[in-house]
Amino acid sequence: MLKYNNIPYLVDCVANLNTLEQVYRSAADKLDATIIELTNLNVENVKEEYRRQNVTIAKTSLYAIGGHEVPFGKFTFPADLECKKAAIRLVKFLNPKIKKEIHHIPVKVYKKGLYDVPQLLDDIRNNKNSGKKLVAVLN
Repeated sequence: MLKYNNIPYLVDCVANLNTLEQVYRSAADKLDATIIELTNLNVENVKEEYRRQNVTIAKTSLYAIGGHEVPFGKFTFPADLECKKAAIRLVKFLNPKIKKEIHHIPVKVYKKGLYDVPQLLDDIRNNKNSGKKLVAVLN
């Protein structure tokens, strides 16, 4: 069981099959929930056993939130008003919370790139990552 089961808006920032399913399973149990998906993944990409009626996946890409056609090399993203509406709903939901409820966890930066990865992994093994994000900067 998840600690928080009331999240109505979610963004799958990594946007692959594994993260879509993780985000989908994190959506609110009883409230209507919308997942903003940044690629072309949809509910068909979620295992049937996890699908729920109260969760929708807004087919969106950051390119399409303006509601206009976007040329992208040989392909043109079509204008998508549903995408624009989903982005507007997300922004309206997030704006009041940005200064009150949304808090970013501290970040510990390992500046030596790959040389610091062994230390970073040791810190994880020794639970030194509790309450903070560990990031190795690759130069």
